[in-house]
Amino acid sequence: MPGMARPPGNRLEHSMKPRFFQVGFNRCGTTSIADMLERQGLTAVHHSYLRDGEKRNIALTIADNLEQGRPPLDGMDDIDAFTDVEYTSEGRIVEGYKHFREIAAAYPEMKFILNIRKRDDWIKSRLGFANYPERYAACYGLTRDQVIEKWERDWDTHLAAVRAEIPAERLLIMDIDAPDPEAVNAFFDFDAGSAFRRRNKSINGPLAKWAQKALPKGLVKAVPNRWKNYLKDF
Repeated sequence: MPGMARPPGNRLEHSMKPRFFQVGFNRCGTTSIADMLERQGLTAVHHSYLRDGEKRNIALTIADNLEQGRPPLDGMDDIDAFTDVEYTSEGRIVEGYKHFREIAAAYPEMKFILNIRKRDDWIKSRLGFANYPERYAACYGLTRDQVIEKWERDWDTHLAAVRAEIPAERLLIMDIDAPDPEAVNAFFDFDAGSAFRRRNKSINGPLAKWAQKALPKGLVKAVPNRWKNYLKDF
């Protein structure tokens, strides 16, 4: 399930098969991508992973590894796919997906997913995501309008860099609003019957709203993302 991982394995086990790293932004179908990969039997982690009973953030692990001179994904060699690689708080923001250069150089088996959507829709989704814009503004000392301007610049700059620097054979540009099933299946080597199922995490039905209020937060967090996203429709 997304967020779970097997015990650390030998990286040589992965050297002969591709692994996948999402290099697009959050709020662009990251959970749905993780769910799709999980359904194919891959160990896909979304935002965080479990290690020794502890929940760890992917982006923070990457940043720590690079600061210590270790390979960027050190300690996560058993994981097949990484999505929503970001950490955001009022005191620190780590955008792990922007380390695609170091990851591409260190892991020749790694393939990359550039998940995109209409930029204005992406910004609207971020603005409506809990207190995400407030955390972002506080960390950088920006106004709401300045945050939007920064996101617009980051979107254009990052997408251009990914397209220019990652070889075409290692990159899937995936428009979550209109994914190309043939391109997706070919890139991941999926069966023809596979499908990308996008979930709208911004909409909660009566059951999901009740569960968020009535159940302990720890229990809600322990429920796999794919189950929570499914239940949001009810």
